[in-house]
Amino acid sequence: MTLVLRTFLILGLFIFCKSALAIDAKLKIGVVLPRTGAMSPIGEELQRGITVAFNRIKSNPKSRIAKNLQIVFVDDKGTSEGAIKATEELILRHRVHAIIGSVSNSINDTISDIVASRQKTMVLPIASREILAKSKNFFSVATDFETQGKNLGTFASSRIKSNKIFIIVRKDEPEERLLADAFSKGYKARSGKSPETLEVESFESVDASIARRMQNAAVFIPASISESAPLLQRFEGKSSPKIIGSELWETAVPPNAIVDGGLEVYYHAPYSIGSPHSALQAFVSSFKDAYNKQPSSIAFAGYESFNTIVYAYTRVKSNRTSPIVQYLKSAKKLPSLSGPASIGPSRFSRKPISVETFTKSGPKYVTKIGP
Repeated sequence: MTLVLRTFLILGLFIFCKSALAIDAKLKIGVVLPRTGAMSPIGEELQRGITVAFNRIKSNPKSRIAKNLQIVFVDDKGTSEGAIKATEELILRHRVHAIIGSVSNSINDTISDIVASRQKTMVLPIASREILAKSKNFFSVATDFETQGKNLGTFASSRIKSNKIFIIVRKDEPEERLLADAFSKGYKARSGKSPETLEVESFESVDASIARRMQNAAVFIPASISESAPLLQRFEGKSSPKIIGSELWETAVPPNAIVDGGLEVYYHAPYSIGSPHSALQAFVSSFKDAYNKQPSSIAFAGYESFNTIVYAYTRVKSNRTSPIVQYLKSAKKLPSLSGPASIGPSRFSRKPISVETFTKSGPKYVTKIGP
């Protein structure tokens, strides 16, 4: 055997071994999540949602990609230090092709620089504009404030019967202002009218005279339900307005003003157990079969995050970052649990949202509003 031939054989063997170590599954997805520590119950829900998605593909006899998928969960311990170590382990040791982010924006912000520097695709169950802006390879299955506000404005103009509509927003709260402006645009686009916006120092500062102006009206409150509780108490009574709330109201225990005061309240829910959408109900059924309970919002988000990466992989037939990213940016009908989705300019998801209402027996699905 000549020296040249021997050299080529050794080099070929080295390259083959290196490739076998680097890619021992055709699509390897890494997940950063808290499996220990105070946030572990939320991390467990994320893992369960992802596991259901993974198992549904694996158990499908017609699936052509089941044997090509691998998933790696690494504990971030709910800390910045743990998250950095977990991310480095996924990238350097396990050599994953894509990453699903954690359940906390602070953790996702911590790991974003590492993931960006390694040019990996990352899909986040929850995100902020600041995190997504760090890399063109970052996406989120969550909707942004503009989409939420616009959809709620559309809902109010089409489903809430009222001659007057108000928005109450606190000063120096930029996120509330974003939601308020988007709501106003969505409402005006359908009705031709603009809501009246009242800017207040605090919800506690809203006095009886303002509350009387809003009797029998509709009121959008772009704040959390706990922060809105003092304002809701002002509206108790027979002539109380119809209330429209924003994100995260579905995760909170409604205050007495809603349960006992007879307020009619509607709010944005990223996912609703009561939605008739077939994909959502199939996921809920699989989740219940596996864990004997209903999925939480973070379980839904985990399921969608995993399926978003896998769907792009099946379309481009590659595990490389560039084609997956390009596909996600241009796709018009990504699968989601609420209907066809696409990726917006800020790389949040654009998809239908559910609207729920509070009842004494619990949350109740009302309708779906599309982007």
